[in-house]
Amino acid sequence: MELGFWSYLIILNAVFGICLVEFAWSKLTECRYLDLDEERDKLFPAFRRNDVKKWNRWKFYPMGMTLLPMRWTISLFGTLLFGSFWSWILRIGRDETKPLLGWRLYLIKAYF
Repeated sequence: MELGFWSYLIILNAVFGICLVEFAWSKLTECRYLDLDEERDKLFPAFRRNDVKKWNRWKFYPMGMTLLPMRWTISLFGTLLFGSFWSWILRIGRDETKPLLGWRLYLIKAYF
């Protein structure tokens, strides 16, 4: 049985999603988010996470394998397209031989 193009794409999506979940989980366990510190949590009750003890890695896999890679790709390219579009809009009507100065430079720097 030969796998088609879409089968390979679905497998690649699942593998990439698992890699993203594992990367995020490794960054999460390096920091203090999973540590239960009563003294710290007593000072900041609004920011306390009561569900940390219920987090399991395997519970993140289904969405990570299906939707996470698509959302990551769409947000990455969407941000790049949006930024390049507004950068192009801000550069309309100016002399390209001169350096970018003034309000246009301020707005482009503020965005990026």
